[in-house]
Amino acid sequence: MNQHIYGTEPTGLLDYALTEGVQLNNKGVDLSRAGRFEEAMPLFVRALDIKEKAHGLYSVNFCISLYGYANCLLETGDLENAYEKARLMLDIARTIGSPEQTRIARDVLKDISVKAGTELLPDEIQNFGPNSNAPFVSFSLPHQEEFCLYQYTHSCVHIDGFQPESQPHLD
Repeated sequence: MNQHIYGTEPTGLLDYALTEGVQLNNKGVDLSRAGRFEEAMPLFVRALDIKEKAHGLYSVNFCISLYGYANCLLETGDLENAYEKARLMLDIARTIGSPEQTRIARDVLKDISVKAGTELLPDEIQNFGPNSNAPFVSFSLPHQEEFCLYQYTHSCVHIDGFQPESQPHLD
């Protein structure tokens, strides 16, 4: 029998199912990191099935495996299904109030939009405003009334169509 994630034997069917879901997800992650997306996808699908039955659709645990599956779909070029899964992840994450899963879902949606050459919907755009958890610095550029928020990862969020030639350099 598989060991429980905390190092003890599962005490019941639910514990076993949860452990199996985590292990399948982890194997999927390992295969994805190795670029073996086709092999990883069925593991994520099985993990999703287990996690949905154990936790319900609206859980962080379900979102974690949904991310892995959406990312595999993206990497194999199945952009329509990748979008569907990432969009579901965003909707779940926002419903359960998980800022981290919301951020991750938006990152995947951004990657899909870049590959597909499509624009993001307003709620799919990362929010680095004052009510988000992301640290930022606001600044003004010379001869511009608009401003942008410079997030600590050096990504610039463009506001009101303002798009500078290059990203600002902060000291």
